[in-house]
Amino acid sequence: MVGIGKHGDGNVVDLDAFRRDSEDRKLRALFAPDPSPEPPADPLGPGAETGTDGMAPPVGGLVVEVPRDVWPGTSPLDALVARADERDHGLLAECRARALAGAEESLDLDDVEHGTAVLRAFLTRLGDGGLPLAGPGPLSEYAVALIMLDIDPIGTWKGEGSAATSRHPVRRVRSAATAMGLVRTQGRALVATRRGAQLRDAPAALWDHVAGCLPLERTPGGREAALLVLLLTAAGKATLDGSFGDTVESVGARLRLNSPEPDHRPRNALADAARTVDVLTWAGHARIGGLDTTLPGFPPWSGLHWGPAGELARAAVARLV
Repeated sequence: MVGIGKHGDGNVVDLDAFRRDSEDRKLRALFAPDPSPEPPADPLGPGAETGTDGMAPPVGGLVVEVPRDVWPGTSPLDALVARADERDHGLLAECRARALAGAEESLDLDDVEHGTAVLRAFLTRLGDGGLPLAGPGPLSEYAVALIMLDIDPIGTWKGEGSAATSRHPVRRVRSAATAMGLVRTQGRALVATRRGAQLRDAPAALWDHVAGCLPLERTPGGREAALLVLLLTAAGKATLDGSFGDTVESVGARLRLNSPEPDHRPRNALADAARTVDVLTWAGHARIGGLDTTLPGFPPWSGLHWGPAGELARAAVARLV
């Protein structure tokens, strides 16, 4: 045994080494795998049994209570359906089937270039040297003006020139690009990351990267709302009338009520999924603005109605099953 040796007439014991060895043996026994000669290749895959409360079974003798939506091997879409109200199961199943069927179709190169135009223009404008920041947060007025020339060439944005407000398109593009690991702050400048620099001239690779990053939201409610938006958009449910917004809000409200900690506060599901909605909208329009700024204008989600947005949503959903 470690730390034990002969000395004179008796044994000399290193107590610290003995304790460490003892603790190591206890941990090895606790986490030792089951002695099954052929353990299943994917014990938490499709068909795996869970407890009645939806928790995963004990692993190696240690009971770990982890919700299904964060347990490795569980599909985010399965978790979404599991929390959905029964009255919405049919709609979600239909959308899932249509989305996955459409994902198998080959992509058009024009749609890929169209769908990544805003992000590529943003990354191209940053270049290798980046653009200056005005203090610790927003981009400078000069940088904003340059970026707007690229991402809004027809001038549909009539808002203020500063990127200080959260609703400014430049700030929203920056937020989404940062969440996808395409840009970062370096000193007093906003620069493209190594990955961003590699992808700005590669539409197909950028498309795959964006699809793999969606949804961009990180809060439980935001991810839930964004998954719902992705699924409905991928199934072609993003109509130009108000029915799409109504569906997202009603299904989203029931999802929040069915969560382990029900949220009874008034919420806006489309606002909770703002980053993902933005990325899909830019993909549909190929610019930050809508197609028409005169009344009656299109709803804020109008870009989700157009082909490239649906294609991008289907590519994202195919990675979430």
